Amino acid sequence: MSSAPSPSPSLRQEHAEQTRARILDALVELLAATGAEEVSVPEVARRSGVSLRTIYRYYPTRDDLLDGAGDWIFRQKFGDVPLERTLGDLPAVFAAAAEQWETHPELARAMAYSPSGKELLRKRRERRFEDITRAVARAAPNLSSADHRLDAAVLGYLQSIRTWVTLRQDVGLGRDETVAAVVAALQTLIEDVRRRDRAAGRTERGRTG
Repeated sequence: MSSAPSPSPSLRQEHAEQTRARILDALVELLAATGAEEVSVPEVARRSGVSLRTIYRYYPTRDDLLDGAGDWIFRQKFGDVPLERTLGDLPAVFAAAAEQWETHPELARAMAYSPSGKELLRKRRERRFEDITRAVARAAPNLSSADHRLDAAVLGYLQSIRTWVTLRQDVGLGRDETVAAVVAALQTLIEDVRRRDRAAGRTERGRTG
């Protein structure tokens, strides 16, 4: 008797993607439903119906699982809003991200405040800080690298999911009010960065003139 043919590479890949989706969906549901302080791999296995062994095959450590979930959430739940490329992009990027956070407010809160949620955001937050720092440096070449980092830290915090949750759900601002408040603050700070850069440039020219 001939053995059954092995699944084609495309079918195996499709099955793997479906399994990953079940795992990550379960993690997101667990986080959003309970605001879990600490999401454990066994809890994800129970909720997803995927064995622990299978989860560890795809995600060898809990950190790997959380890193994968962080990127997946922004692709599947919040939309893949691009990271900023220029300083002037920040207000529009925040407004676009806020529209996505409105669709899953409890998940946004869990990601902003729970330890597991903050772990999910860790790598994305690091990448965003690096991107904003580079954007500040390009827009304000006359300022010091220390200034670039300080300005990027404040701009990044204003643009974060935690700021949106604080204003929208904790302070009680409306949807449009929250976006308007953060966009105005970002624009004010961006203009201040540019103003200080112009002043630093004049000072430097005066020294060398």
